Amino acid sequence: VNSRQVAGFVLTETTYLPGVRTPRHSHELGYLYTVLDGSFTESRGRTVKEDQPLTLALRPAGEAHSHWCGTRGARLLNLYPICPERLDDSLNILREADDIRGAAVPWLVSRLYREFQRTDAASSLAIVGLALEILAEASRFPALPGERRPPRWLEQTRDSIHSRFSENLALDDLAEAAGVHPSYLARAFRVQYRCTV
Repeated sequence: VNSRQVAGFVLTETTYLPGVRTPRHSHELGYLYTVLDGSFTESRGRTVKEDQPLTLALRPAGEAHSHWCGTRGARLLNLYPICPERLDDSLNILREADDIRGAAVPWLVSRLYREFQRTDAASSLAIVGLALEILAEASRFPALPGERRPPRWLEQTRDSIHSRFSENLALDDLAEAAGVHPSYLARAFRVQYRCTV
């Protein structure tokens, strides 16, 4: 649908019609993509999965895959870093396939897409900044070895924030519902989800 090259990155928006299936193929460059809307299922070897909207998928160069779309079709935003020598080790994240679901990812991807649609002079600068921030977020994922799944109370707090996002929530109320001290909740939330409550 649309493509844009900005300082070492190529962004493309791709639309797939309902029911479309692509043959098995691979890409010359490693890349990241996210489903903006619709239903998009990917097959890589024995792994078959349906990508969720605003989940960031990392795919290495040369990895054979195919995909198909559901009855609603799909719309994707793809991010190709095309100047790896400028990014040094940060592109090591593109050596293996992974899906990133950190708390900051949907927000960063949404902002990147909005800037991708803009045509003013500042949008190129914003795109580069957001693309680098997305790479940094992806580099920090998955959690370091030995890190455990978050405690249930922390997951419930996150779910409560997501389901009640339009309300004016207070940290003290969230901490009371979780049964922990507000400062402990704030610190644990930031460590686990890499953003503030």
